[in-house]
Amino acid sequence: MGWIFYTSKGEEKGRSNELFVGPSAPLSSEQLWLDTDEAEIPRVSIVTALPGSPVDGQEIYYAADATNGVIWHLRYNANSASTYKWEFLGGAPLISTILTNEFFTADGNFRDATTVGPQITVPLAGDYDVNAEATVNVGAAAGQVYLGLSVAGATPVPPFWATHYCGAASANASPHLICRITAVALSTVVKVQYTATGGSNGAARARILRITPVRVG
Repeated sequence: MGWIFYTSKGEEKGRSNELFVGPSAPLSSEQLWLDTDEAEIPRVSIVTALPGSPVDGQEIYYAADATNGVIWHLRYNANSASTYKWEFLGGAPLISTILTNEFFTADGNFRDATTVGPQITVPLAGDYDVNAEATVNVGAAAGQVYLGLSVAGATPVPPFWATHYCGAASANASPHLICRITAVALSTVVKVQYTATGGSNGAARARILRITPVRVG
């Protein structure tokens, strides 16, 4: 162990602002003590489940998708009025993508494309921010295209859809949806669906779904 004494009075030699190092350093009425041993750095745990008995201010790193390196930094707020008291401090969103061009029935009702989604199963109950986008078109004629968010199998309703007008047959549109979903149960499936007017079929590609927690529990 080592230590440093700093005195601003300099009683020993009549000088100010002297610095002494080691066990033989003189004592003074104004001292700064620094432990020069290697200090243990506090570590925040990486977990795959929320702690069962959290305390106010506790922080964790939650492995939301360890395979893809998605780790959420969460802090427990015991005083939160929400049921979900683990508040999100940082980390990457969960992401699902489907790049290929695939068709859906454009009859005014929300439908899955040939490959369902993109879709994400939320790992924790809570409130989430959602960002979804796609390039969509109607094959037969000009028309309105819609991108909707289905939560737990429910049909998308406002404000959980975005729309964009295609001015001609097969013209591309890029609806982009940003919304918040609340009180989502554990393991709920959130997926993107599509519809359009003005044609008998539609197509979607470059489909992306991102989900970021607000607070979980």
